[in-house]
Order: sequence, then C-alpha cells, then structure tokens
Amino acid sequence: MRFSDEMLMAYADGELDLIARAEIEAAMARDPAIAEIVERHRALAVRVQSAYGSVLEERVPERLAGLVAESGATPVTRLT
Repeated sequence: MRFSDEMLMAYADGELDLIARAEIEAAMARDPAIAEIVERHRALAVRVQSAYGSVLEERVPERLAGLVAESGATPVTRLT
C-alpha cells in the first residue's frame, strides 16, 4: 500500500485513527524507507515547534482580538 505524505505526516503527529496507525506501523516494519519518512516528519515537527512554539504563548494584540470578538466567532481553543 502506498501512503501519501499527508497521511505519513498525520501519523507522525499522532492524528490518525487506530486502523490507519496499524496499517502504517505494519508498512514501516516491512519497509525501512517508510519508517525513515515518518522520522523525517517527526524531526521537522520538532524543529518547527522549537522555532515557533513561543509564538503560541504570546498574547493576541488587542486590535486583532477586537476583530475576532466583533465578528461573533468562536474563541480559539489551544489543542496542545
């Protein structure tokens, strides 16, 4: 079975259901190239998090927070 980059990224990020995870894990056990791709995605996620993680902790500027509040949009919820 061939997996898309998007699917392998979702696996690396822990975003797949149990069936899809099991399929990828079986493929990784059979094919070291797939395991290497997943590892590259994980390494990239670590680099992005270390480079931009602090941005998630910054306060939203008042001028932008006001725009969201005025639109009646649902507040953003942090997922991590």
